[in-house]
Amino acid sequence: MASTNSARVAKIKDTVKTLVNQHFSATLLREADIVNLVNALIYQESSFNVNALGPTVKYGPRTMGNSYFSSSAVQAKFHGSSTPEERANIFQGLNGIGLMQVMGWNFVKGGNPTGKSEIEQLRPDLAGSLVVNPGESISNKILGEANMERAILSGLIILEGKYRLAKMVTSGSGTYFVMPGDPYTRKFISRIQAAISGYLGLGKSDNLGTTPESYASNIIGGAAYARANGGGSLYIRDSEVKVASVNGPSSTGPSPQPITIPGCSA
Repeated sequence: MASTNSARVAKIKDTVKTLVNQHFSATLLREADIVNLVNALIYQESSFNVNALGPTVKYGPRTMGNSYFSSSAVQAKFHGSSTPEERANIFQGLNGIGLMQVMGWNFVKGGNPTGKSEIEQLRPDLAGSLVVNPGESISNKILGEANMERAILSGLIILEGKYRLAKMVTSGSGTYFVMPGDPYTRKFISRIQAAISGYLGLGKSDNLGTTPESYASNIIGGAAYARANGGGSLYIRDSEVKVASVNGPSSTGPSPQPITIPGCSA
């Protein structure tokens, strides 16, 4: 059920502004309109729903969730002395979590073949307040009004990872940006367009038919941008919503993964 809550939108936007200035001055803050863009991304991902929980990713062989679920840290807990609640918490790693729909596995210590989650790898200076041990609740740390700052901070870390990953290319046809590992070798007109496309993922499209290009266009001056930053009333969802990203390929890992489901940032 949708409800109008402009106070929440204002709080989200203020939180984005504060966090970008505090922690991302060398990267995301270079983009003049970054606060509005992130606001639009949040609207696109969760409709400003602080309790947004994306669909569950499969974790069998050759699926997106396999590297997380089969990691030594997760397996040790899952098959060790874990309680039913702890095993349920491990499965939270297979969902997009919160306002920016960051995949749950990015929060779990050791939930990655490298031995460190993506958040730990990308911003070890900020990871301490965000990550959990295998079996601990992710939702208790990221969902809800009280955890809004952590939910946004985690998404900004993932977005910054994509931003850093984007490479400028200069050729006879001009200057453009590419995302390493993109199987479609797309050319983007700006670093932030490449980063936002990478936030969705770099497959052909997700299961909702959303392509990385249309996802970025919707956020950069498109319908999501207008809806999130316009002068009219904004609709805030307080129930579960389906969103359209899987956070793209790893920003640090060797094996980019195509989009396979609707739902969250990789």
